[in-house]
Amino acid sequence: MGQIQSIYSLMERFSKGISNYFQIELTKREPNEEEWFKLSSCNHQYYIQSNTLNGACSAFGYFIKHVLGLEIETYYGKILPTEAFPTLDTPIYKTTPFTYRYNLNFCTFSYSMAFWSFKEWEKEIDQMAMHGINMMLNIVGQEAVYRELLLELGYTEEEVGHFICGPSYFAWFFMENMSSWGGPLPLSWYKQQIALGQKINDRLFELGMEPVFPGYAGMVPQDFKKRFNTEVIHKGIWCGFESPDILLPEHNLFKKVAHLYYKHQSQLFGTRTKYFGMDLFHEFGAPDHINLSTNAKAIQDALERDIQNGIWVMQGWGGNPKQGVLELLDHNKVLILDLWGESEPRFNETNEFDQTPWIWCIINNFGGKQGLFGNLKNILNSTALLASDKTLRYCQGIGMAPEGIGTNPIIYQALLDRIWETDAISEEDWIKTYLTRRYGQLTSNSSKAWKLLLHGIYNCQIKQQGACESIICARPHRNIKNVTTWGPDTYYYDFNEVKEALKLLIKDYNELKNYDGYLYDLVDIARQVIADKARLCYSDLQQDFHNSALQEDFLNLIKVQDALLSTREEFLLGNWLELAKAKATTSQEKEWLEFNARRLITLWGNEEGSKLLRDYACREWAGLTLDFYYKRWQTYFHALSRGTENLIDWYALEDAWTRELSLFTTKPEGDIQHIIHTYILTE
Repeated sequence: MGQIQSIYSLMERFSKGISNYFQIELTKREPNEEEWFKLSSCNHQYYIQSNTLNGACSAFGYFIKHVLGLEIETYYGKILPTEAFPTLDTPIYKTTPFTYRYNLNFCTFSYSMAFWSFKEWEKEIDQMAMHGINMMLNIVGQEAVYRELLLELGYTEEEVGHFICGPSYFAWFFMENMSSWGGPLPLSWYKQQIALGQKINDRLFELGMEPVFPGYAGMVPQDFKKRFNTEVIHKGIWCGFESPDILLPEHNLFKKVAHLYYKHQSQLFGTRTKYFGMDLFHEFGAPDHINLSTNAKAIQDALERDIQNGIWVMQGWGGNPKQGVLELLDHNKVLILDLWGESEPRFNETNEFDQTPWIWCIINNFGGKQGLFGNLKNILNSTALLASDKTLRYCQGIGMAPEGIGTNPIIYQALLDRIWETDAISEEDWIKTYLTRRYGQLTSNSSKAWKLLLHGIYNCQIKQQGACESIICARPHRNIKNVTTWGPDTYYYDFNEVKEALKLLIKDYNELKNYDGYLYDLVDIARQVIADKARLCYSDLQQDFHNSALQEDFLNLIKVQDALLSTREEFLLGNWLELAKAKATTSQEKEWLEFNARRLITLWGNEEGSKLLRDYACREWAGLTLDFYYKRWQTYFHALSRGTENLIDWYALEDAWTRELSLFTTKPEGDIQHIIHTYILTE
């Protein structure tokens, strides 16, 4: 498919018939020329000019967002009234100060995308291209590279199966934290995921986007040392899981294994990709006897031998890249993601990573957990600074690296809106534009509601890993401070402000109910109000845990939460489980995939691993809320009445749930307005 035709195809996927109103011209981009697009109109025809393919996609996205004033995500796949399209009095000309506009995190592929088909991927890629994203991590199907590598090294299919993780855990497999758990993969899995990965890569290139593949940094099975009589690094335990070993990059055998890895990767997924993600000792300390500088150099040399113009993409996270890693590297062939830039930027304390090209990213979401959270003003101010500060000589772009997607759209939309802007914008001005396209209009009540939210819950001034977690999702006991191991244990916002915002928004229900963005926000804010109410109720319970009336109040809040969440398809457990099962080719595979899906969002992993990671990926989803969290609290309250709360085998109860096969609805139901008025805003 030609470049211009690929843009027309994107337009048609977005809204059938709309491409008839556009003419596209791509010009040659000169060396060192900044990326630009121009949008103009004449006689009800629109003209897009750009010096890059992605720039032309961005011009179309800009037209949808800023000329028509519509949300890309809401209107994707809908027919638009082209007769009402406005004429542009003057052409729109935009440039971007950012060479790279990056998207995704290894964790996203587990917490949100583990079971996606091309239907979901196509929508994601199209929308990101329209926003101006031009680089995306893609690990889909890459487990097949390890399979081919190990088979060539003499491993059997059974041995390969014992090494590679299940689909819910690929993120931590490719970051070299764990192996085996959630597997083994059936051969049918490899076949379908190779095809899916290839399709994703093709679409990315069609729309001017660069995929980032996992590179090879030495990961091998734990029997590799004995099998090949060679030296390896035994990393030890990561969150209760035995980590795979690392073949010393300075060893001659490393060159052979790395070559085989890149050979099979190229055979399966082509040779166009030049970006490869690797991290040395991700979330591990490096052994004292290891020379990180020479090890890193050997890894880069291996990449260069097999990949022409290959660039090593590193995550700036948890102390990485560690001191010494960058010392001997060719910095022109390294790109660092300053992963948690909104809360813990590392560029400023490392002299821009020792003068290495880097991208400022935001995470905002951890584990895919829900909860209103972020600092909008920080996002807007930081992106404006990065666009204009000429002293930051090595900053190459901005990006999004959420562990899970589908939460707090306002935060990510703010970053996406800054890709093609160089001038600063105030929080007040940006929110007006955002709400107008999300709700179709700017009402007095919605303005007041969001002013409260931006003053409080979306103005987090402290460093914490994501939103304040819902107490509903906690494993019950008498003194819960944080729901998950690394979760926040304090609240930085006023519960009443969130409740007042809900009261204001619900007043506009009849006026705004036809706008999906409004309905999503209404449910998500109401969900937050219930979670806050549950926290207050729990505080009362701590004074008298045997108070049956308070226990009943708490359980009723969980029921209301489940009923509220049932009104939106994004908040249905059934959709997550059915996506997983749709990957299966046999009934046995269905059970295995459902186990992967259920396990990740509850116990997370095995019994030892669950001690740290339990509920890290908790979800307030209809079905899960009532069938898992409600029953957990109900069990606890019943045990309290008998004095047997210390005898509950929580792991056994939770483990049993992850192995069930009960069905959950995939269709939303219920009256949002009725639920909010009757059960949430009752006082």
